[in-house]
This record gives sequence, structure tokens and C-alpha cells, in this order.
Amino acid sequence: MKKSILTFTLLVFTSCAVNAQWEILNEGFRGQLTSIDFVNDNTGFVGSFETLYKTTDGGENWDPLPFNKNWYISMIDFINDSVGWAVGTTYDSSGSYAIILKTSNGDYNWSIQKQIFNIWLGSIYAIDENNLYAAGNNKIYKTSDGGSHWVDVSPNILDVYYNSLWFQHPDSGVVVGGYFDGIVNRGIILKTTNGGITWKQSIANEFYYINDLQFLDNKTAYFRAHSDTVNFFCKTEDQFETWSIKSQSSYWINSYRCLDGSTVYAAVSDGITQNNIKKSIDDGVTWQDVQSFQFPVDKIYFNESGEGLLLGGFWGSSIICKSTTKWMDWEILKLTYPFQDIYFIDKDVGFLVGGIQGLHFESAADIFFTSDGGKTWEFRYSAGGGSFSGSGIFKTSVFVNNLTGFCLTGSGFGWGLGFSKIYKTTDSGNSWSQIYDFNPDLNGYSFSGNDFYFRNEQIGWVVGRYSDNSSGAGIFHTNDGGKI
Repeated sequence: MKKSILTFTLLVFTSCAVNAQWEILNEGFRGQLTSIDFVNDNTGFVGSFETLYKTTDGGENWDPLPFNKNWYISMIDFINDSVGWAVGTTYDSSGSYAIILKTSNGDYNWSIQKQIFNIWLGSIYAIDENNLYAAGNNKIYKTSDGGSHWVDVSPNILDVYYNSLWFQHPDSGVVVGGYFDGIVNRGIILKTTNGGITWKQSIANEFYYINDLQFLDNKTAYFRAHSDTVNFFCKTEDQFETWSIKSQSSYWINSYRCLDGSTVYAAVSDGITQNNIKKSIDDGVTWQDVQSFQFPVDKIYFNESGEGLLLGGFWGSSIICKSTTKWMDWEILKLTYPFQDIYFIDKDVGFLVGGIQGLHFESAADIFFTSDGGKTWEFRYSAGGGSFSGSGIFKTSVFVNNLTGFCLTGSGFGWGLGFSKIYKTTDSGNSWSQIYDFNPDLNGYSFSGNDFYFRNEQIGWVVGRYSDNSSGAGIFHTNDGGKI
């Protein structure tokens, strides 16, 4: 069995002394991951709604950096491993503010360069250490001194919002977004050749809006667009003098990465259950499935060596996956993960149970194992299917020795409804078998267990409630190890 070592946002603590001080042993991401930027194959940054993370080994390990938890980051852009900017949002009693932030020492200290009331900034582009542009809502800002002063260079257009921007040099660039003409929404393209003093405007009538610019050179770029229920993947080869639709679908392209003039990887989703990485080798005209996931993928990134990272998550979870071979074969590297219970057999050997129901859809019953007192954890059993399929989530666990344990599953939403099952392992959690199903129980009712306890391998109790009209409390007892 292949083992994957993971870290989680679950905080696992150990006591350090009799005075009850605690040390964090294992911690994952905080907040939804929103942006990723690498300055070379090894050094990169990830931004979230609560903090920032840095890697110096190509994404294998991520360290949280000091950051104001009231800053919610939309996008980051670094020009080297020391100097970078971020745009996002903060709030106070007056309302919301767009913020532009800068660090000059590798992400360890940030300062607000500009704060604007009641707008949103979602895109920033650093040309060099002095020249940057930022955009969002109906505003475009520019700096030529590293952000000490930001100037509003927005054209006077009503009912417009800007999604993405790219600049060839400080004077020449493109901004795209959406525009409401009084009847319908349309895509809009703005181009400047004099640093934002004037803008040339083009309207894309076939789209509601345009976003996610990715330029391969000064003329050639890909972009995403949307209209009603249709999502478009498009290309321009003359810096938006003209453009062409390469493919269209009802599926969303959440993120994509152009490798050259014909090869594109994309994270595609139907917004419900279908979440795939797809590849095109003909400029985005046709697509082939590379790998499927049970959670939405929000960002996809590749370095020059073909190693990739995915950012995703579901219902409060945050996940990073890394490719194990060039361009493909993705494995979860680090994730935010809600757990329901923890149980240690001794000071070193322990188990975690729980999961994310939206991550597995059918069930969210996962077991993790540690042999070093909780410093590292590995998958011991995953319930995306197999024995636990359709069982909800693990609620609690009990191990009576280092081989034999029991797990109680139930509703994943905490409503006290649904039904429960009990599973047993006799090989330290490597395999499990169902020993009791409360749907229905011996009396013909569905029972939702809240907690249980086993004194030994034979004697145990389960407490909970019935999910019939009476919603009555119930206690179950076994003298034979819970056998049906």
C-alpha cells in the first residue's frame, strides 16, 4: 500500500509539562486558498483568505508567514523571492476596503500601500520593481515608484468591471472585463500605449465578460469568457485586434495553464460533481481527461520542469496537490481537514477519524495513523468508496488494543438525522468490516449514533437518537463485539 504523508489544518497539540502548556505538532492551511505565484522552480507563495504560505522546495513543504488575519487576499505577484505585492479586501465598522500590500523581505513583513473604500481589487501585475498596475470593479491603478504612490488611470466608463490585466512594459498593456450597455452585459477590452493616459476600447458582443489573461508573447494570449450558460476558451494572436473561440462548453474552466502555442492544461468543473484536469494539444479545440478529483480545483500551476501544483477545496477545506510525474499524476500534498475524533493507544501510536463529506460525496470516513506521537500522519484507510461507501462521516472511534478498534459513522451534517453503522478492524486500521447497521435496526427504525464505548473486544454501548417521528433517545448494548 502506498503511503502519503500529509499535514492538516487540524491543530494537534501535545502537552510539554505539568503546567499544561501545549505545542502545535501539525497544522495545515488556514482559509480558502486564492492565489499562487512562483519566482523559480523552488520558491513560491500561496495566498489565502487568512494568511500567506511560502515554499523553498518546490511545494513539498509550506511555512505560514506573519500576516494580518483581517486581510483577505485575492491575488499575489512576486518579482523575486523578496519583493512582492498583493491585492485584497479588509473590513472595519464603516464597511469594506480594497487594499494593496507590499513586502520587501520575502513575505515576512507587509504594509498597506493603498486603501480604497467600498471597491474590490482582484488583479495585480508587476512589470518590475517600480512599475505595477492593479484593477478591480471599475478602477485601474498605476504606480511607477514601487507602490509609494498609486494613481487612478481608469477611463470614464460607467457600469464596467475589470477582471484581469497584462502589461508588456510600463506604457503598453491590456485590461479586460465586463460592461453593461444598458440592455445586456458584454465583454470589454481596454488597451493603452501611453501608460493609461488614454485607452482604446473594444466591445466583445459575443461575451458577457472576459477574464484570466495569459500572454505567451507580446501578441499572443489566451483568455476565458462567459455568456449566459456557455463558457468559452479563446485566443488572440494580434493583441486583441481580433480573437477566436477555440472551444465552448457548459462546464467551467476554473483555471488553465498554457505551456506553449498549442498545449494547454485546464481545471474543468460542472460546479457539482465533475472536477477534472484536461489537456489540449491543439490550441484548446479538443480536450482529453488527464485526472479526475472529488473536489473543485481552483488554480493550476506548472513550473519550467513540468512539475505542477493544484489549489482546491470544498466546503471550508483547502487542498494542495502536486504532480508526481511530468504534467500529471496528482496526489494530495497538504489539506485543511475537519476531524471528529482522535484516539491514542499509547504515547506514540494514535488514530484520527473524520473527513469532508463534500470531498468524497458518497462518504467522508477517513482514518489517519501516527506512530510518532502525532508529529506526522499518514492515510490508513480512505472511504471514498469500498467498505464505507455511503456511510456519512466517522463520528468517533475506540481502540481496545493496538490491533482491534471500532468506528461509528453517521450523518455528515450534524443534524442528528440519518443513520449509523459500526465498523471493526483487527489489523490496526488497514482494513475494516461492517459489524452493525442501524438502518433499520432490529426494531425497524433508523438510528443515528452520537457516541459509543467499548470496554473490550466484546462489550460495548452506543448512544444516540431515532430518526423517526418520535426522535426518541436510544441506548444499544452488545456482549458479542457488535455482531449482527
